[in-house]
This record gives sequence, C-alpha cells and structure tokens, in this order.
Amino acid sequence: MARNSAVRRVAQILKSFSAETSEMGVTELASKLDLAKSVIHGDLAILLEENILEKDEQTGRYFLGSELFRLGQAVSKQMTLKRCAFPVMERLSKTTMETIILAGWVNSTPCCIERINSPQPLKLSVDIGSWFPLHAGSVGKTLLAFLPDEERERIIERIELTRYTENTITEISELKRQLQEIRERGYVVSIGERLEDVASVVAPIRNHTGNVIATLSVGGPKNRFREGKLSSFIQLVIEATQEISLKLGFRG
Repeated sequence: MARNSAVRRVAQILKSFSAETSEMGVTELASKLDLAKSVIHGDLAILLEENILEKDEQTGRYFLGSELFRLGQAVSKQMTLKRCAFPVMERLSKTTMETIILAGWVNSTPCCIERINSPQPLKLSVDIGSWFPLHAGSVGKTLLAFLPDEERERIIERIELTRYTENTITEISELKRQLQEIRERGYVVSIGERLEDVASVVAPIRNHTGNVIATLSVGGPKNRFREGKLSSFIQLVIEATQEISLKLGFRG
C-alpha cells in the first residue's frame, strides 16, 4: 500500500503542472495536494535526480524536465500512428472478421499499441500492452527484420530462443534466414509458432523516412486461415499497411 501511495503521490505532483501553471513551489504544491512539505520534498528530490522535474535555483520553483519532453515526443509519435492506423484497422476488421493488431517498439520490446478484437466467438484476443517475442510469431520477427543490420545482429545475439510450440524457431541460423526472407517478401505468415492454434499475417508500416516503425496484423484461429482466405488476408494487410504508411508520409 505504501508503494502504491507513493506512486499515486508522484502522479498527482506531475498532474499539478499545466500550460497555465508551468512552475510551482513546494508550498504551493503541498497546499494544492494537501500534503506535508516534508513529504513533497522527498518526492521532488527523486524527480529532480531523474530529470523529470527541474528547479530554478533563484526562485526555488519547479517545472517539468527534459525527460518528460522526451517521453512526450514518444507519446506524440504513437498517437499520430494510432490516429492514422485506426480507421484502416476498423475497415480491415469488418472485411476479415478477425483480430487486427497494431504493434510497435515500446522500451525495446514488440508491443501491442492498438487492437480491434474479432467479433466472432472463437477468436484471438489481445490486450493493449501485450508483448510479443522476437523469434516466435509474426509481429516480433517483422519488427526485428527491418532494423538496421548492426542493431538487428546485436539483438539476435541476446535472444533466448524459447520454444512455445513445435513450430517455434530454436536455431539462430533459421531465424536469420527467415528475417532475410521477410525483408525480401515484405510480409510474414505465421502458423502455430507462438500459440498452437493461432495464425497471423503481418506487414510493416513505414514512416516518412522509410523506416519501419510498426506492424499491422490479422490474426485468428488457424483453421480460418485456409489457402484461399490466406491469400486474401495477405493482400488486404499489404494494402492496409501501404495506406497507413502513405498517411505517415512514406512515398517509396
């Protein structure tokens, strides 16, 4: 409980700042939050150390720091991506009736940043914030495949090739071969690699510089990804990612 209280208190301190109130002193913060100044002092000291807040030594007033600016830029990019992608995801969801997942890098980990779960009773259900392994399934492999060569090799050296199913890659050489194939083909089909009965089709999303910043996927029970429907899903996902990339400024 004490830890939760401390986290909530820090959150309240940060939320006290706004465009209208960009600087605040200890007394002002303590009064606003109805807390003792001694308690506030301890929290402010930690926030200063982490560059989340900064302090004007002449006035003794605090203001939001450079680390929050960096995080704000990351949020801005993510929100721009989600705004561009969501209408396309809705259309793809209605066409395929399967789960649609928008994923990207979050703290160096492939992560679901938006999704529309299938309306069908039997479906792949994914929560926002869910992470994906780099070697099993289509999302992680796609994001890994399009990293710069040196960065990709550095990550591959650290990957633990955990076996999830009999179709999971457990050899570095095979992983590298598939990553090369993904770069050449421009999309991925995964069947039973991470979850035994799940299949997915994934393609990359590029920004205005041509860098791959996210993936879009259609996923569901593998028995609904038969040959004819699979070909249709591949085409639909490629068209959807091209549309989102175009919205983000990609002209390749």
